[in-house]
Order: sequence, then C-alpha cells, then structure tokens
Amino acid sequence: MSKKTHYKTLINPDYLGAYSLDNGANGYNEADIIISKVEKREITGDGGKKSGALIALTNFGKPIILNATNRKGIAQITKSNYVEDWVNLPVTLFVQTGVRNPKGGTTDGLRIKQQVQRDVIDYTVQIAQITDCKTLDELKAVYSAFTLKEQTATLKAKDDMKGLLS
Repeated sequence: MSKKTHYKTLINPDYLGAYSLDNGANGYNEADIIISKVEKREITGDGGKKSGALIALTNFGKPIILNATNRKGIAQITKSNYVEDWVNLPVTLFVQTGVRNPKGGTTDGLRIKQQVQRDVIDYTVQIAQITDCKTLDELKAVYSAFTLKEQTATLKAKDDMKGLLS
C-alpha cells in the first residue's frame, strides 16, 4: 500500500507542520533534524494576514515556524535565549495531539522534544548514493531502501536530485 497524501501538504507546502510527519495511516512519525539557521520572516497566515515569525531552517527540506512553545523548548535545551546558540542543534520533532488553537478548537501541533540528541549520525554515504543516481527510477529504488531515519535525514538531497533528474 502506498503512502497517502495529507491534505495540508497541498495547502501549506512552504513550512513544516504536523502533517509533515504524517505516516499515511492516521498517525505520526518522529523526525530527527538539525537547525541550521534561525531568522525572522514575514509569513502569511489564515485569511491573508501577514505577520513576523521566527523561522528555523532545517536539513528536513523545509523550515519550521517556531511558535512560543517550540521557542521556549529550544531555549531550555540550549540553556540560551540567543538564536545564534541554536544553530547546528540536533533535535527531534514529534506531533502533540489536542493542542488548543486560537479559534477555540484543537489541532495537532509540531513540537520539539525537550532533550538533545546525543548521537548525531553522519549520512554522507546515503547522500552520496542519492547523488550518484542517473535516473528517477534508480533514485526511487535507492531512497526506498533507506530506513525512515535515513529518509528523513536525506529528504532535501533526494528532492534536489529529483529536480535535477526531472
């Protein structure tokens, strides 16, 4: 059975959200990421409302909007309120269900685990396998053979290679 497409991946393709960790079977995976940069950006929310937001660029292929809960979590992990100290930070994303939203309902929220990953794995070999692919079929076969953690860590490299081969 192939993985199903969560509808929010089609509505908000620019940023990571709970839907980014959807497992295609009404559940969620976790994802190990590395924060490569933190910056302020203007984003457009529901109804076209523009606002400033703190964004973390990641190796996951998309940035994550850092809401108050995740900003506090990163500050606690790093023991620093300075975004420069958040760079190259390995963290694990997970989905918390039943998060209250501003409209009074509940939703699923992307969260950062409160412990730092102790073992950062080097995915150089897997990225080399991806960049050595000559066809889209070969890329699909190589990427499909990876574990979930390897797929998560090499998603951007796979997407970049897919663009080159298309």
